Amino acid sequence: MTKVTEQDVIMFLEEKVASIQVELSKAQSALDAFRGTALSAPGSAKMAVNSSLKNQAAAIELAALKQKRGRKPRASVKAAVEAPTEYNSKLKFDKKIAYALAKAGPSFKEDVFKVLNDLEPEVDPKKLDKDVTVKLSSMFKKGLVKAEREGRKYRYSL
Repeated sequence: MTKVTEQDVIMFLEEKVASIQVELSKAQSALDAFRGTALSAPGSAKMAVNSSLKNQAAAIELAALKQKRGRKPRASVKAAVEAPTEYNSKLKFDKKIAYALAKAGPSFKEDVFKVLNDLEPEVDPKKLDKDVTVKLSSMFKKGLVKAEREGRKYRYSL
Protein backbone atom coordinates (compact mmCIF):
# COMPACT_ATOMS: atom_id res chain seq x y z
CA MET A 1 0.00 0.00 0.00
CA THR A 2 1.37 3.40 -0.90
CA LYS A 3 2.02 6.03 1.71
CA VAL A 4 -0.04 9.19 1.61
CA THR A 5 2.21 12.17 1.94
CA GLU A 6 1.34 15.56 3.31
CA GLN A 7 1.58 16.98 -0.21
CA ASP A 8 -1.03 14.45 -1.42
CA VAL A 9 -3.41 15.52 1.34
CA ILE A 10 -2.89 19.20 0.48
CA MET A 11 -3.54 18.57 -3.22
CA PHE A 12 -6.68 16.58 -2.41
CA LEU A 13 -8.03 19.32 -0.16
CA GLU A 14 -7.26 22.02 -2.76
CA GLU A 15 -9.17 20.02 -5.38
CA LYS A 16 -12.06 19.56 -2.97
CA VAL A 17 -12.20 23.29 -2.19
CA ALA A 18 -12.11 24.20 -5.89
CA SER A 19 -14.87 21.75 -6.78
CA ILE A 20 -17.05 22.91 -3.88
CA GLN A 21 -16.54 26.55 -4.93
CA VAL A 22 -17.66 25.69 -8.46
CA GLU A 23 -20.75 23.92 -7.12
CA LEU A 24 -21.49 26.81 -4.76
CA SER A 25 -21.30 29.37 -7.55
CA LYS A 26 -23.63 27.25 -9.72
CA ALA A 27 -26.12 26.95 -6.89
CA GLN A 28 -25.86 30.68 -6.15
CA SER A 29 -26.54 31.62 -9.77
CA ALA A 30 -29.52 29.25 -9.86
CA LEU A 31 -30.86 30.77 -6.65
CA ASP A 32 -30.41 34.27 -8.05
CA ALA A 33 -32.27 33.26 -11.20
CA PHE A 34 -35.21 31.95 -9.17
CA ARG A 35 -35.30 35.06 -7.03
CA GLY A 36 -35.13 37.24 -10.12
CA THR A 37 -32.11 39.12 -8.85
CA ALA A 38 -29.72 37.82 -11.47
CA LEU A 39 -30.10 40.59 -14.04
CA SER A 40 -32.83 42.88 -12.69
CA ALA A 41 -30.77 44.89 -10.22
CA PRO A 42 -28.58 47.72 -11.59
CA GLY A 43 -24.99 46.61 -11.91
CA SER A 44 -25.98 42.98 -11.52
CA ALA A 45 -25.05 42.25 -15.14
CA LYS A 46 -21.50 43.29 -14.32
CA MET A 47 -21.59 41.13 -11.19
CA ALA A 48 -22.96 38.20 -13.21
CA VAL A 49 -20.10 38.52 -15.70
CA ASN A 50 -17.57 38.71 -12.86
CA SER A 51 -19.06 35.66 -11.14
CA SER A 52 -19.10 33.69 -14.39
CA LEU A 53 -15.45 34.60 -14.95
CA LYS A 54 -14.68 33.42 -11.42
CA ASN A 55 -16.57 30.19 -12.12
CA GLN A 56 -14.58 29.63 -15.29
CA ALA A 57 -11.31 30.35 -13.50
CA ALA A 58 -12.22 27.92 -10.73
CA ALA A 59 -13.19 25.27 -13.28
CA ILE A 60 -9.90 25.74 -15.15
CA GLU A 61 -7.97 25.52 -11.88
CA LEU A 62 -9.85 22.35 -10.94
CA ALA A 63 -9.11 20.79 -14.33
CA ALA A 64 -5.42 21.66 -13.99
CA LEU A 65 -5.29 20.06 -10.56
CA LYS A 66 -6.98 16.92 -11.82
CA GLN A 67 -4.53 16.63 -14.72
CA LYS A 68 -1.62 16.47 -12.29
CA ARG A 69 -3.07 13.47 -10.50
CA GLY A 70 -4.61 10.27 -11.73
CA ARG A 71 -3.80 7.66 -14.28
CA LYS A 72 -1.86 8.31 -17.39
CA PRO A 73 -3.66 7.51 -20.62
CA ARG A 74 -3.08 4.04 -21.98
CA ALA A 75 -0.54 3.86 -24.76
CA SER A 76 -1.69 2.54 -28.09
CA VAL A 77 -0.81 -0.94 -29.24
CA LYS A 78 2.98 -1.14 -29.09
CA ALA A 79 4.08 -4.17 -31.03
CA ALA A 80 1.70 -6.99 -31.73
CA VAL A 81 2.85 -10.49 -30.90
CA GLU A 82 3.88 -12.45 -33.96
CA ALA A 83 1.92 -15.65 -34.32
CA PRO A 84 4.01 -18.75 -35.02
CA THR A 85 3.18 -20.62 -38.22
CA GLU A 86 3.26 -24.03 -36.53
CA TYR A 87 2.08 -25.03 -33.09
CA ASN A 88 4.50 -26.58 -30.65
CA SER A 89 3.68 -27.51 -27.06
CA LYS A 90 7.03 -26.05 -25.97
CA LEU A 91 6.12 -22.52 -27.08
CA LYS A 92 5.72 -19.80 -24.48
CA PHE A 93 2.13 -19.26 -23.44
CA ASP A 94 1.79 -15.85 -25.12
CA LYS A 95 2.95 -17.42 -28.41
CA LYS A 96 0.38 -20.18 -27.95
CA ILE A 97 -2.33 -17.56 -27.50
CA ALA A 98 -1.06 -15.67 -30.54
CA TYR A 99 -1.25 -18.89 -32.57
CA ALA A 100 -4.81 -19.52 -31.37
CA LEU A 101 -5.85 -15.95 -32.22
CA ALA A 102 -4.26 -16.22 -35.66
CA LYS A 103 -6.02 -19.51 -36.29
CA ALA A 104 -9.45 -18.45 -34.95
CA GLY A 105 -9.33 -14.78 -35.93
CA PRO A 106 -10.89 -12.16 -33.65
CA SER A 107 -12.42 -14.18 -30.84
CA PHE A 108 -13.48 -14.27 -27.23
CA LYS A 109 -11.39 -15.94 -24.54
CA GLU A 110 -13.63 -19.01 -24.69
CA ASP A 111 -12.74 -19.49 -28.36
CA VAL A 112 -9.03 -19.18 -27.62
CA PHE A 113 -9.48 -21.70 -24.81
CA LYS A 114 -11.20 -24.17 -27.16
CA VAL A 115 -8.40 -23.94 -29.73
CA LEU A 116 -5.70 -24.47 -27.11
CA ASN A 117 -7.66 -27.24 -25.41
CA ASP A 118 -8.04 -29.06 -28.74
CA LEU A 119 -4.29 -28.76 -29.35
CA GLU A 120 -3.35 -29.93 -25.85
CA PRO A 121 -6.14 -32.12 -24.44
CA GLU A 122 -3.91 -33.48 -21.65
CA VAL A 123 -3.79 -30.09 -19.88
CA ASP A 124 -6.23 -29.47 -17.02
CA PRO A 125 -9.14 -27.49 -18.56
CA LYS A 126 -9.82 -25.37 -15.46
CA LYS A 127 -6.20 -24.32 -15.17
CA LEU A 128 -5.98 -23.64 -18.90
CA ASP A 129 -9.13 -21.49 -18.79
CA LYS A 130 -7.76 -19.38 -15.94
CA ASP A 131 -4.36 -19.10 -17.62
CA VAL A 132 -5.93 -17.95 -20.89
CA THR A 133 -8.05 -15.37 -19.09
CA VAL A 134 -5.13 -13.92 -17.14
CA LYS A 135 -2.71 -13.94 -20.08
CA LEU A 136 -5.16 -12.32 -22.52
CA SER A 137 -5.91 -9.59 -20.01
CA SER A 138 -2.21 -9.03 -19.38
CA MET A 139 -1.39 -8.95 -23.08
CA PHE A 140 -4.20 -6.44 -23.68
CA LYS A 141 -2.99 -4.16 -20.90
CA LYS A 142 0.55 -4.29 -22.28
CA GLY A 143 -0.75 -3.45 -25.74
CA LEU A 144 0.34 -6.73 -27.32
CA VAL A 145 -3.15 -7.64 -28.54
CA LYS A 146 -6.15 -5.55 -29.47
CA ALA A 147 -9.53 -5.94 -27.82
CA GLU A 148 -12.98 -4.57 -28.47
CA ARG A 149 -15.60 -4.65 -25.78
CA GLU A 150 -18.83 -6.39 -26.76
CA GLY A 151 -21.30 -6.30 -23.91
CA ARG A 152 -19.45 -7.61 -20.89
CA LYS A 153 -16.79 -9.46 -22.89
CA TYR A 154 -13.76 -8.56 -24.93
CA ARG A 155 -13.17 -9.78 -28.47
CA TYR A 156 -9.41 -10.18 -28.82
CA SER A 157 -7.40 -9.96 -32.03
CA LEU A 158 -3.80 -9.60 -33.14
